[in-house]
Amino acid sequence: MAYKGLIVPLVVLVAYLNPPGIFNFCTNPQFSCALQSVIVTQALAAGPASGRSDLNPKNNRKGAAMSKERKVISSDKAPPAVGPYSQGVQAGHFLFLSGQIPLNAAGELQQGDIVVQTVQVLENIKALLAEAGLSLADVVKTTVFLTDLANFAEMNRVYAEYFPQAPPARSTIQVAALPKGADIEIEVIAFRK
Repeated sequence: MAYKGLIVPLVVLVAYLNPPGIFNFCTNPQFSCALQSVIVTQALAAGPASGRSDLNPKNNRKGAAMSKERKVISSDKAPPAVGPYSQGVQAGHFLFLSGQIPLNAAGELQQGDIVVQTVQVLENIKALLAEAGLSLADVVKTTVFLTDLANFAEMNRVYAEYFPQAPPARSTIQVAALPKGADIEIEVIAFRK
């Protein structure tokens, strides 16, 4: 049986599977602990509640196979990684881009204010998305790291130009420092339809 050797708190497992009537006996003082254990054991041996075929791993092979697809994405039109990481990784329908800082394709920091740096970061992101056959319209989540939230308004103005329609979900966080002295870093998650 699929449940043998499963080390999960019994209450959580019973609550998730929710076999019919499993909670009725718990409040009845006529049941002893031993009888309650027998009822729970029998309910688990019967398997998931009817209509819950999604709980059976054998019925979810397609989802499991898709999650194993993994492809590294890289582009010479974006800066090379400055450490032991990939520029991007496609996993199934999702593309995860490493945080991009304002480096040009040669790996040199783009000098200038937050506007210039934000443009460079977003152009790097566009290049990596294009390498994967995607565009900014496919981005579903971004995380923006700023070394000074006083730069938020200007960064936001440039960002809005790159995501004019249905912008992705976003988090913006102030950090103490970024690699190579950059003022901004943006990481992206995109979804291939």
